Amino acid sequence: QLQVEKALDRIRKRALAIDTTADVGEVVEETRDALVELGITPEFTRILILEADGDTAVSWGAYRESGASRRGEFSVRRGRELDIPFLVPSKGRHRSTIGRVTKAQQRAQLRKFSRHLVDVGDVETLLFAHPMYQHIFAFRGGWISLTLAHELSTDEMALGRRIADAFGG
Repeated sequence: QLQVEKALDRIRKRALAIDTTADVGEVVEETRDALVELGITPEFTRILILEADGDTAVSWGAYRESGASRRGEFSVRRGRELDIPFLVPSKGRHRSTIGRVTKAQQRAQLRKFSRHLVDVGDVETLLFAHPMYQHIFAFRGGWISLTLAHELSTDEMALGRRIADAFGG
C-alpha cells in the first residue's frame, strides 16, 4: 500500500505541474514507469488532454519497452464519427471502460482513422499483441488509456481510477 501511495504521489505531483500539453510527455512516461513498478505492464500508456475547443485531443503515449513518449493530435468529434473506441471513448458518464479489440478490428480502425491523426508515423507500429484490452479512465479535461494483453483485475481497475483522479477526477 505504501508503494501505491508513493507512486500516486509522484504522478499527482507531475500532473499538477502541467503547464502546457507539451508537459504531458513526461507525465505519461512517469505514469507508465509507476504502473510497471506496481506490477501492471501496459503495452502502451496514453494520456489525452482536450484543448479549449473541446474537440482537439492532444495525445501523448509511451510504449512499454521504449523510454520516449510520442505526441499525436486528433479531432474527438471525428474519432466518434468514425467509431474508433480505442482512441476516443464514447460519450456518457462512464468514468472507466474496457474494450476488447482484435487485430483485424484494430488494423481496420487505424487505417480508417490514420489520415486524421497528426504525426503518428507508420500505422503498423501502433499494432499490439492480440486480443488487446483497452482500459480508459476519464478525468475532467481528458482521459488515460492503457493497452494491455489482458483485462485488469478489480484492484488494478481501482488503481487506474485513482491515477486518473490524480489528473482532476
